[in-house]
Amino acid sequence: MKTIRFRIIVSFCAASVFIAAAIGIVVSWKLSRGISEQSGILYNEMIANTYDMLEGQSRFLRSLLKTVEDIVRSHTRNICISEMVRHNIEGQLLKPLEKQLGSSCRITDTDYAFIYDSNGKLLASHPKSADKSAAEKLYATAAKGRKLQGSKQEKSEDMSATWDMILRHDAETLSLLGFGGRDGSKDGGISLMSAGEISDDFGDQMGICISGKLFNGLEAPLRILHEDSGSSALFYLDTVPIAYAGFENKDKKTDASTLRISSGHLAEVYKKGTANSFLTLAGMSHIASSSAIKSTAGENIGIISVAIPLDKLNIRNAILSGSISTRKNLQYWILGISLMALFIIVPISYLIALKIERPLRNIVKGLADSVFTVTSSSDQIALASRKMAIGASEQAAAAEQSSASLNMMTESSKSTSDLTLGTGNLMSENIRKSVKTVKLLIDLTENIKLVENDSDRIRQIISTIEGIAFQTNLLSLNAAIEAARAGDAGSGFAIVAQEVRTLAKKTSEAAKNTQGLLNITMKRVSESAVSVKAMNDDFEGIIRSATNMGDKSKAITDATKDLARSIEQINQGVFEIDRVAQENAANTEEFANSSDQLKYEAERLKQYIDELTAMIGRRLN
Repeated sequence: MKTIRFRIIVSFCAASVFIAAAIGIVVSWKLSRGISEQSGILYNEMIANTYDMLEGQSRFLRSLLKTVEDIVRSHTRNICISEMVRHNIEGQLLKPLEKQLGSSCRITDTDYAFIYDSNGKLLASHPKSADKSAAEKLYATAAKGRKLQGSKQEKSEDMSATWDMILRHDAETLSLLGFGGRDGSKDGGISLMSAGEISDDFGDQMGICISGKLFNGLEAPLRILHEDSGSSALFYLDTVPIAYAGFENKDKKTDASTLRISSGHLAEVYKKGTANSFLTLAGMSHIASSSAIKSTAGENIGIISVAIPLDKLNIRNAILSGSISTRKNLQYWILGISLMALFIIVPISYLIALKIERPLRNIVKGLADSVFTVTSSSDQIALASRKMAIGASEQAAAAEQSSASLNMMTESSKSTSDLTLGTGNLMSENIRKSVKTVKLLIDLTENIKLVENDSDRIRQIISTIEGIAFQTNLLSLNAAIEAARAGDAGSGFAIVAQEVRTLAKKTSEAAKNTQGLLNITMKRVSESAVSVKAMNDDFEGIIRSATNMGDKSKAITDATKDLARSIEQINQGVFEIDRVAQENAANTEEFANSSDQLKYEAERLKQYIDELTAMIGRRLN
């Protein structure tokens, strides 16, 4: 069994560890919460700044598109004012015209260019494989755009009119124009288009030139932005990416399907014009700023998006890393302080355990001494009770024998009384003959008086026996009270037992005296009988004259009856003594049982004390 000292030390140490752990957990939680809130604020501010940066980059990208638009417009103007172009149109030199147009497009990186006569008939095209009907439909579109723009048409120094347009092309048109292999062309495309009038020397319109640059595959401005800022950029036709840069992975072309955006994001951009959001592009989370692309007719046809991967910002990771490092350092400090506190608490707990253990040891020692005393007293009480029970049993047996002897004496007295009565009757008949035996009668009378005196002493003895019985009854009552108090003061049982034995001795002596007196009485009665016999021998001749002798004989009969009654009363007293002795025997047996129970309880208490001693950890002497 573990000692109480060990348990106290372990309890203090466990409590200290628990408190330190609780403090560490609470402080770590508070610190983590505070750092998380601060990191959230910083993160949100950084995201807002990033959005501002992306919006600026989006404006920069639009300025690059403006440059592309200027290049396309410049190409158109150059074609419109070219003397060679005019000459070829006037001379219907279509092959040189087409060759000149292709050369100009390659120089300016223009995707397509078409020259029409004043009636909209296609004269030359680039690329050469462009479908004529599709090209002429483009002329009709340009004419509509001219009407929409109206006064916004620009005139060059040579008075040639030009106008710019942003158009959406379906997939079939792109295929017919020879751009079916461009990015996203299966879903259609977007182009920057510029149209201008070709006039003769007199200012009359002799044709129209249309030049354009497709957004599909237009990666140059996107790459410029990516190289300058590190941001990725995309052109979308609705949700389909038609040009993008900044998503290359180890020189592998990015799958365009991983760059698609949701219809919800598209609707938000079309509704607001611009929108900032988180997008998943090429399997990575990006912060993106998007703006709508509108056609010349004002229709939303696409999106320009500038994005930067979240992992490049490293904001949250840096903040979380710092918070984790701070929390770990704090936890190490708390652990170190807890260990120091534990080293301090162990000796303090040991001292406290000693202070608690010493009084407990004294208490246990006192209890052990008390248990030893109670055990010894209970053993003595049990021994005395057994002896008293044996004495009471013997006393009861002796009283029973005395009662039997007195019963026999009572029967004998009754028989003697009957015989004496018969003798009186006979003596009455012969009373007249008893004159000569007067002296013997006087002697007989004296003997009878002695018997009467002895009878008085017998009465005193009986009275003494009754007193002894009464005192024995009181002592038995005291013994019962002492039995109820046996748990507190066992020494009283010895005194009560001694008194009971003394009374029993007196009762025995009184019984012996009674027996002796009865023997003397019997002896004197025998002597009286001898005298009566002698008197009878002398009365043979004087029976009739013994009148007085008859009276005396009657007195003897009455005295014998009184003696019988006295013996019967003695017999009742002896019976009462026997009953009291039986009760004393039963009470002493109960005393013995109570003593055994007291001893059993003392043994149990001793077991508890042994357990306490084992807990204290030191054996008591």
